Amino acid sequence: MINTMVVDITKDLLLNWWTSLKILQLKRLAHAYYGLHVKKKADNALDELNKHFQALKRKCIVAGKFSLIEECLREASILEHGK
Repeated sequence: MINTMVVDITKDLLLNWWTSLKILQLKRLAHAYYGLHVKKKADNALDELNKHFQALKRKCIVAGKFSLIEECLREASILEHGK
């Protein structure tokens, strides 16, 4: 497009450019839609995991075992980036 001289532009070339631009716009919209869809699914999964964790935490507090979970989480945090 950028190197095409105006005198060399034809009706077919304009139609081809217009079609290409529409396809690129559609591709951009599809990517945005997919990105938002994946983000929503990930957020929902994280919310669900958090609910389960909170429920487990409540059970452990009641059973007097929450300090063990805190200790395990600290160890996991320290070791997760290790070899």
